[in-house]
Amino acid sequence: MLLFAATLAACEAPSAALYPGTASAQLFVRNDEQRRMDPAGKLSGDQLERLTAALRQQPIPAATAACFVPHHFFRMYDVSGKMIGEIAVCFCCQGVQAKPALSIPKGQDMDLGADYEALAALVRELGSTPKLNCGPNEVEGD
Repeated sequence: MLLFAATLAACEAPSAALYPGTASAQLFVRNDEQRRMDPAGKLSGDQLERLTAALRQQPIPAATAACFVPHHFFRMYDVSGKMIGEIAVCFCCQGVQAKPALSIPKGQDMDLGADYEALAALVRELGSTPKLNCGPNEVEGD
């Protein structure tokens, strides 16, 4: 499960820790035309650390976009190659979701958030485009 740091710095949300037992991670991109998931690249140790640093807990927003149609999936694997978790990212609505679900400290109205610019940089490094099928008014670089 994704675990969150227990303490908050004064003006800065902590990074989320990736799933315990993560030995490797790979980016997959949903190909809508062919209705499949295509592997985009395996994350290096540095990229896995940057993925972890880009995730954070944040207060649950008052309103969110209703679209959440992610096209980018960071999948974590244990040493035996079994998938143990997935971070799905929608760059169109700037939404992120973890499966299995997050472990949030009791009594805190917090949710998973992300530094989308940092995630987009990782996606580009792995050979993909962050904004896929976002619509005619949203193109890469927006």
